[in-house]
Formats: sequence, C-alpha cells, structure tokens
Amino acid sequence: MRRFAAGLLVAGLCLLLPACATKPTPDIARDRAAIDGLRQRIRDAELAGDASVFGQVAVADVVVMPPGAAPIQGRDATVKAMEGFFRNFELRIDYTAAPVQVRGDTAIDHGTFTQSIVPRNGGAPQPGAGSYLWVYRRMPDGSWQQTHAIWNTKP
Repeated sequence: MRRFAAGLLVAGLCLLLPACATKPTPDIARDRAAIDGLRQRIRDAELAGDASVFGQVAVADVVVMPPGAAPIQGRDATVKAMEGFFRNFELRIDYTAAPVQVRGDTAIDHGTFTQSIVPRNGGAPQPGAGSYLWVYRRMPDGSWQQTHAIWNTKP
C-alpha cells in the first residue's frame, strides 16, 4: 500500500511540476535595443555605401520590397541589388522610428525616413521622404535577423 501511495505521489508531482514551470520572461527592452542597434548599423552602412551589411542582418530568404520595383527575393539578391545602387548613388538617410513592437520571436520596426540620393555621376541630389516597415525574427541564438524590408516614398 505504501508503494502504491508513493507511486501516486510521484506521478502527481510529475504532472504538477511542469504546470508550475514558467517560461523565461522576455526582456522587451533588450529586444528593442537590439533592433534599434540593427537599424543604426544599417544606416551607418547605407551612409558608407556598404551593401555587405544586408548579407549580415537578413535571413537567407529575406523579401525586400522597394517602391516602384519588383520584390527582391533572398539575401544574395539583396546584397547584389544594393551593390548596384551604391555604385551609382550616394545615400544620405535619417530614420525616425516608432517604438519597436516585439511579439514573441517576431519584431516590427517601422517609422519614417528622409533621404537624399546623390548620383555619383554628378547629377542633382534627389531629396525624398517616406515610411518603412521592417520585420525581424529571433534566431535560435537569440539574435535578430530581418525577414522583410518594405518602404514607400511620398509623392
């Protein structure tokens, strides 16, 4: 009888203990700071004309949707497209971000930007402004990588 009671106690504890376990509390402030850091890293690379950053901050199957153009599919295609852009233009850009939204393993960075695109062949700078929406996924190591980059420009 004692063995039976002890067995029931062990079985009950095995059932109850997982219910008492809690998931680690996400550190939203740390996640937002990480995304803010990625935005700054991208901006710094854009100002320097360095397309390699897009190969470092995006997932392999990233989807990039620039205004007035077909979507760019994949990290390698994105880097290649940006290399072509930076060969022909200097980009001066500033972002104004809304608070980053974090929902589990997905984060959304959105806001506005002002820019000046300066042709390297000496043409007149092209000022512009618009909105952006970048989606990130948390990787197994806890880092964040961009899955979608979408922006539009004001007419």
